[in-house]
Formats: sequence, structure tokens, C-alpha cells
Amino acid sequence: MPVFPGLFEKLSILKNDEPGFLLDLAGTQGFRALCTAQKLGIFDSLHPEPLTADEIASRLGLNLRGTSLLLEALESLGYLEFKDDKYKNSKIATKWLLKSSPSSFASALPLYSSLAFEFSELLEYTIREGKSHFTLHEWLRRNEDVDGDSQEFLLTPAQFSTKEIADKIDLPSTAKLMLDIGYSKGVYSRELCRRHPELRSVVFESSLSNTTEKNLTDEFSGRIRTHRGSFFNSLPEESFDAVLLFNLLHRNDTATNESLLSNMEKILNPGAKLIIIDQLLDQAAGPAAKAFSRLQSLTLFNASGGQIYSFQEISDWLQKAGFTQINRKKLSTAPLFGLISTCKNGTLN
Repeated sequence: MPVFPGLFEKLSILKNDEPGFLLDLAGTQGFRALCTAQKLGIFDSLHPEPLTADEIASRLGLNLRGTSLLLEALESLGYLEFKDDKYKNSKIATKWLLKSSPSSFASALPLYSSLAFEFSELLEYTIREGKSHFTLHEWLRRNEDVDGDSQEFLLTPAQFSTKEIADKIDLPSTAKLMLDIGYSKGVYSRELCRRHPELRSVVFESSLSNTTEKNLTDEFSGRIRTHRGSFFNSLPEESFDAVLLFNLLHRNDTATNESLLSNMEKILNPGAKLIIIDQLLDQAAGPAAKAFSRLQSLTLFNASGGQIYSFQEISDWLQKAGFTQINRKKLSTAPLFGLISTCKNGTLN
């Protein structure tokens, strides 16, 4: 967890008597320690029972001195608790870092670690040139272990929010065919097809495992089918009553998003709905959320030329593409995300 200064430490930093950026340094070192612990299996080794440093080192085949120093660092950060010479996971680690936890972010850490420490070395070049030396997707393809973890983690926002998002998606009553674009692995198509027996869906992703594809088609007896290719030049040659665009706009620059939304307008039937789920810059309420959004924007610019956009920016693109009745809904299960719905002019038959 973040390094929180004590009262006198905070006053000293606020008075500028101490260099406050040292907290950023400590945060960087803390995140490196966290990612190292996850990769070595520290948190999973402490479930379900506490262990001594010697037991952890022996069980995982690690050096005892290095293990002890890592455990002490994790305890100081609040990820572990220490009592009677044994370490155990804190509530934070148990909920968010155990692979067996339904709320686990463990699969995200290899990707976040790569973005924070390896891929970020290109940031200076990207800012100087205005473009990445190579994209995150190209880099991931060279690092298959991280790519596999990142594909798994792409499901996390969808899994946390599936029910709430499905509750807030107001599909036209006569909707028969939906296009599900993005990185949800068909999670929303599953939920919406369960709720709307007449609905069929095309899950369109740039990469989809054969197992996921088979499960989708088998579970709904052909009502859900898949389509692979580029989101920008390989769209299905059909017209749709609804399009769901998930977690995609923040990966692109403005011109690319304007082109994408224009293409969405062309494949929608008159009166059909476009539903966008994405991170929104103006969704961040507090200082920590604001800082996180801005740092994410910088990371996205470095990784893909994208950034996190505001509702107003997305609304302007939608109006330019010819959409009307643009609305936003907040998501309690994903506070930095928003659900934007809009309609194509006309009446859906």
C-alpha cells in the first residue's frame, strides 16, 4: 500500500523542509518489492497459514537473508503482518494479491511491473518524438509470459462490474443483433444474452483463445459467435441494433477514435444504440484518483499513443459522428470508469 508519512513527516514535507519526491521514490521501490514478492510466490505461500522467514525461504527455494529483507519491507508497507516470529498476509494482500481470491489483481502485476520499470524506459523518447518507439502490443508479443497475464487481467474490470453494467445498459426492446467490441472476452454478451432471450451477439476481439471461442458458441447454441481482426478495418459486414465498445478508446489518439466512432455509426441501424464503457478523466474525484488517472494517461501515451479522455471529449466525437441523446452513468463497482450511451438518428424497426 502507499507509504503514508506520519504527522511530523507530513508537516515537514508541507513546509518544504524535506524533499517530498522521496515518497515517490519509496512508492516506486515498494511497488518493485510487491511485484517481486508476487512473482516469487510469497503471498500464496502464506495462505492459509503463517510461516517464518526460514520456512518461506526453504519452501520457495530462496536465499534466507534476501527473503528476510523482502518480508520486512512488505510488512512495513502493510502487505504482511508479523507476530510470534511468523508472517501472514494482511487483509489487503488476502483480498487483492492471492491468486485464489475472486478480487485478485495478481495477474495484473507482471503487466504493471513491465509498464512501470521496463517499458517506461522509452518514455523520454516518446515525449521527444510524439510517438512510441514500438507499441505495447508489439512489446507484449515479444514477452509471451507477460502477454498471457495481461490477457487474463483484461477481464478484471469486466468481471467486477458485469451485473451493474448489464443493469444500466438499456437495450432497445426490439434489439436482435449486438456487436460486442473490445477486451471483455464476451463477458457482457453472455450476461445480456441471458437477460434478452431474443438477442444474438457477435464478439469481436483482436485475439480470442480457441477455448473461449468454443465456450461462447456452445453455451448459447450459436446465439453468440465470434469475429477476429482489426477493430478499424475488419468490421463485420452486417448492421447492428446495438454496439458495445469496451475499454478501447483510451488506447488510441483523437483522430483514431473519431474514425472508429464514425465507423460505428455506419454499421448501426437507425435508432440503434452505441454503449461505451471506458475510463473517464473527469470521473476521478479525489487527489489520489486524479493523480492515478493522469499517470495512466502518460503511461498510455507511451504505450500506444492513447490517453484517458474526458466525457466532454468523447461526447464531441460522438456528435461529430452524427450521434444524438448522449448520456453518462457512473459505475460504483468501477469508479474511474463511466458508461456512455448514445443513439443513431432514426427509429429501430
